Amino acid sequence: MPGYFDSNHSYQRCDVMVRGVADDGIRRFRVHRSNTISVLLGVLVSCLVSGIGAIATASTMSLSSKQATPQTTSSSSQASLSQEHTTWQSLRKNEGFVVDLRSLPNREAQVLTLALHAEEITARLESVMDTSTQAAASEGAPAVRMTTCSIVFDGDIPDGYPTARFLYQEQALIEQLDQPYRQRFLAIAPDPISNSVQSITLRPPHPEQWIGLCDRPDTDRIVHTEELGETTCRVFLRPFTSGYIGKTPIGGCPATVRGAVTITNTVILHDDGMDTWDRGFDTDGNQVWGATTTPYQYRWSDMR
Repeated sequence: MPGYFDSNHSYQRCDVMVRGVADDGIRRFRVHRSNTISVLLGVLVSCLVSGIGAIATASTMSLSSKQATPQTTSSSSQASLSQEHTTWQSLRKNEGFVVDLRSLPNREAQVLTLALHAEEITARLESVMDTSTQAAASEGAPAVRMTTCSIVFDGDIPDGYPTARFLYQEQALIEQLDQPYRQRFLAIAPDPISNSVQSITLRPPHPEQWIGLCDRPDTDRIVHTEELGETTCRVFLRPFTSGYIGKTPIGGCPATVRGAVTITNTVILHDDGMDTWDRGFDTDGNQVWGATTTPYQYRWSDMR
């Protein structure tokens, strides 16, 4: 089914079908329904105004510059409102939404594609995952839970992140969930320069105040911009057949974590969850913790 609510009925996801991402086939994006409207409408309306032509269709809708080209400011606003209503009705009926990138200029197509990739990555991350299956099958493997949720800013969006989605993430041993060993904020941002989606890690200066943040209602996960902390690492994610794969920059990221001064990571988001090759290295370049022969295998433990 293209859309559903999570167990707390706090947000809803839907599918957006896009033609022309890599070829003439259609790629399905999983996005948050509330953001689908804002992401798509800006491109749709601007293209209608400039007379580019038909770029989107749903089973109840077909748009083209001949059918609906706004001539004045008022008609443009009316077209925007009508488009939003029609789009929402289509999505609400789970009929999906199809965007044809072949009708867009290259830059707009890239921007829209990266925005949709960022939305899908966010939707995949915003969940509860754990390594309990791996721990049960491999002696000595830790059973870890990773919990990720959206946050709300008390004020303006942080400078430098105009198009980012922000998440809070914590990792803890399953038997010690109230004592997370890693806490961070994530900014998921399209990056046209690298043609990728960046997952930017920010380290909060007072992590203890955020323990269990994802247990609160989504409207109560309020963060001030100064509480995000400093940027510590970036992973550059790109799509592959069944998901996304990304790596830290060459040379890794500086760190002061359990004897490591540098960390590297390869992240693979796939249909069952996420695999990570998270590793820490000391000043001599020796690995002091992290994955060795197999990745950490996080599997979704909530409803997908």
